[in-house]
Amino acid sequence: MKIDFLESGADDCPLIRIYGNEPEVCQRFREAFERLANRGASEVSLTDLPGVEPLGSCCLVAQPGRRDRGVVRKEGNAFCWVLTPAAWDNVAGLIEPFCNSQSDGYQWLDQAPASEARVLVSTSPVGCW
Repeated sequence: MKIDFLESGADDCPLIRIYGNEPEVCQRFREAFERLANRGASEVSLTDLPGVEPLGSCCLVAQPGRRDRGVVRKEGNAFCWVLTPAAWDNVAGLIEPFCNSQSDGYQWLDQAPASEARVLVSTSPVGCW
């Protein structure tokens, strides 16, 4: 699956888009979100997961926090996504349908009001969600 950052060009921008139809990679995302929800990890580099191809030097690190800060831009295309464990549990549930080969479509994973970018998962090719 690919991860890229779209700063402009659509009404939903800025957004971080995770896309492709690879259920086994979605399963890795779900497992990472569950580790964050259960406090089994202090951070997970989502762009370093096996099967993930970051585009345009996009870097997305996920962390559990005391409050939902959403996506925070560090520099360039490097981002930190900070949610409470309860919110990570919710994100794990939102991505679960994409963990089987019959899934199609898209799902917003984070729309925290303070977020500097929204996060979307999609099975569609570039530009379609």
